[in-house]
Amino acid sequence: MQVHTYILTVLLWLSSFILSAQNQSTYHILSRERESLQCRWDLIQQAKAEILLSTYSIKDDAIGLGTLQLLIQAAERGVSVQLLVDDFDNGLPSCLLTYLEERGVRTKVFNILNPFKFRTLVDRMHGKMLIIDQKTLIVGGRNLTEKYFMLDSTSNFLDREVHVVSDSTARHARLHFRELWNNPKLSGRKHHKPNKAQRICWQNTLEEALAQVQQRLHLAPIGQKNWNTGFKNTTQTVHFIHDNYTYFQKRKGRRWRARKDRQATDELIALVAKADSTLFLENPYFIPTRRWRRAIKSSIDRGVKIRLITNSSYTSDLPVVQAVYRNRRARALRAGVEIWEYRGTKMLHTKAMVIDGQVSAIGSYNLELLSHKFNAEVMVWVNDPFLAAEHSVHMENVLKRSVRVGVKPNGPRKKMPPPSKLQRKRHRKVQIMRFTFAPFLGIIL
Repeated sequence: MQVHTYILTVLLWLSSFILSAQNQSTYHILSRERESLQCRWDLIQQAKAEILLSTYSIKDDAIGLGTLQLLIQAAERGVSVQLLVDDFDNGLPSCLLTYLEERGVRTKVFNILNPFKFRTLVDRMHGKMLIIDQKTLIVGGRNLTEKYFMLDSTSNFLDREVHVVSDSTARHARLHFRELWNNPKLSGRKHHKPNKAQRICWQNTLEEALAQVQQRLHLAPIGQKNWNTGFKNTTQTVHFIHDNYTYFQKRKGRRWRARKDRQATDELIALVAKADSTLFLENPYFIPTRRWRRAIKSSIDRGVKIRLITNSSYTSDLPVVQAVYRNRRARALRAGVEIWEYRGTKMLHTKAMVIDGQVSAIGSYNLELLSHKFNAEVMVWVNDPFLAAEHSVHMENVLKRSVRVGVKPNGPRKKMPPPSKLQRKRHRKVQIMRFTFAPFLGIIL
């Protein structure tokens, strides 16, 4: 009888071990630009069935064109490739998009701009996703331009992404991509047929761009590394947060209109509402809406310590937005938010949070009006203390290059690199806009 009990116990242990191994996911934080690009390009090269890529900004520079060349190579291998770009910051000519279609890469443009329609200016697809074979996902704040991968000659962004290996998370993200792709009112095509000379030009340019980036960043041979193994796994569910565009008819006889459902805002505020002790934020544009201010104040009233790392006037790429933040900064300080301003050599663009040393979240959501009410955003989060601790280390590295606002240091002042000529120029713009455009823009925001 004891032997049977022992065998049953072993079988139960083995079955639970197998189930836990099957339910494990990878949550690999990509902070370094070179590693992020290597991971992205390797996954595209290794794709076997499907590649879904969405981005807010893509340019016809070395990074954008090199990525497009890899997409063409994947399509020629028989992989289904779909590229969805937002029209607001789309730097790809229409003839290039048509050329990609001819080479097997299906393309669509989200919410094509019309200066006479207000909603085409504010309803944007701000989320950035790469979904490979319905099992691998990259989500974060990096766009497909040189500034996000240390290749710009004057100014670059400091950003963060996360590489997730999880069937359930990738399937959820894939459904969101499909909803945007199949939206007949928001996703369309730009047709401009290239001539023979343009086709030859694009073919040569794309091939050269790929080789150029490999040489400049000293990338390893593309497709050699297995990014699905060798990183910390978690048995916790990796959650995917996103917005949808729903349709409603305001009055009888009016046309149906698409509006964002603010699902990302609801879920993020629900996460913040569960904070017990600490809430560490990294966000480049901190102009919280009334709902976010209430959520932050409620957390502080519960005794939660809130620490924010955001841009300084020397590092912001949007002087007007920075000026509005600067005019409102005192309000956040009075509420009890501990504010640190980044003073490094780059421009902060990270959108991330760590809650109670347990929850790690990374994505594209900015703490301002556009992300709250208009832009389609994406975030992923996981409740795992080990991964949250790793994420906190990345935040501490940024904190070392930041200065606390509103508190005089007890010891010697932290030594910061002197601002460059470009940074001083940004600072002057912010100072001027604080007393010109920012007061009027602040009424709207």
